[in-house]
Amino acid sequence: MYLCFAHRQFGDLPDEELLARGGALCGSEVRDEELIRLLELRCPGLYERNQQIYLAERNAQEVEDKRRLAVANARCPRRKPIGKPVRQVRAAMWVQTGGIQAWEEGYNGLDYTNRFLAKGKGTVHLTWGGNEEGPVCVTGEAYRKRPPQAKGWQRSGEMRFHSPTGVLEFFGDGGNALGDVTVAGAGSYWIRAYVRGVERAPDLAEAEAVREVLIVVFPASAR
Repeated sequence: MYLCFAHRQFGDLPDEELLARGGALCGSEVRDEELIRLLELRCPGLYERNQQIYLAERNAQEVEDKRRLAVANARCPRRKPIGKPVRQVRAAMWVQTGGIQAWEEGYNGLDYTNRFLAKGKGTVHLTWGGNEEGPVCVTGEAYRKRPPQAKGWQRSGEMRFHSPTGVLEFFGDGGNALGDVTVAGAGSYWIRAYVRGVERAPDLAEAEAVREVLIVVFPASAR
């Protein structure tokens, strides 16, 4: 296998020279990803060592992600509901893409758009833009009746949405999903979304910058 791929990397050279070239690089520090994958086929134990390093780094990143979310979750304010919801759910999410989304089970495929609220079949995207990575405090409120408008938010939007499964959960790029925000099963709902800005901090990795998002959902038939 090494020889098959080595011809692509080093050119049309004799097999003996290709083997010697790869062997000479076994103990060297290589940064090119394609060359590293090639040498893993040539150098004894290199693949196993690289896998151990990868798994250790991944585990360390998972621990750090959980720590950051725990810090963010502790700082997320517990807001008084805007009305009398059937259910209020909260979650801290780590967001890298300037928005959060909901994909009902069995549905997907809606790409990000420039719209604040966008929908597809069984999918919802809330996009506030920007590429600043950080934690987000998300609150969801599910109502049977139309609640009053929330006050004190920087941006808001509303759209009608058909839920094919009756279970709608939002999630970000990391962290727990927000609990279900529907109350009447499959059917037509109104979704309101509110956002407010970023409290800037010296180090985003310490989860000190917190955005806030409020999602309000109620049946379209609610009066």
